[in-house]
Amino acid sequence: MKHLTLVSILFALFSLTFTSCIDSDDSDMVITDYAPITFYMQVNDASGKSLLSPEENADFFTDTYISYYGKEFPIVDCRDYTADDWNRHTVVSRYYMPRFYGFILVNIDGAPRLYFGEFDGAVATENESFIIHWADGSTDEVSYSNKFSSEGNKTINTRKFYLNGKELESSSITFIK
Repeated sequence: MKHLTLVSILFALFSLTFTSCIDSDDSDMVITDYAPITFYMQVNDASGKSLLSPEENADFFTDTYISYYGKEFPIVDCRDYTADDWNRHTVVSRYYMPRFYGFILVNIDGAPRLYFGEFDGAVATENESFIIHWADGSTDEVSYSNKFSSEGNKTINTRKFYLNGKELESSSITFIK
């Protein structure tokens, strides 16, 4: 029995020699998180007044929707949601897992905004698009590309956003209706 215990201890020590504190090239490894891709939208009339008031523009809210991968997403009014409401089903992890909220109306800095997303920022995509169907019968196509390249040990993430084929500066869009 002593012999078996001694052999077990020697085996464990021998195993640790090869598995712990190994000098490897992992010291240069960098783990990068990528922010999700989201779209914030303002909708104003020609005079600059916001149309994002369900109380004043009920038809706009009942007749405006987004089509994405064959599904229709109507506007959902989430202006009264608190941080606890948003985080109720969030999994706590080191990795930020994007959560798709759909097409929602939120308040940002006291102003109403339409929001569509989140899309995974860690996935490379080319011309991913969705169509906004407005209450007046018009449509707009919004698309984005998310690419990755590297220079040495550095990963470069390039995002481009488009409205009806024209490149935008960001994913924040103002529409005039």
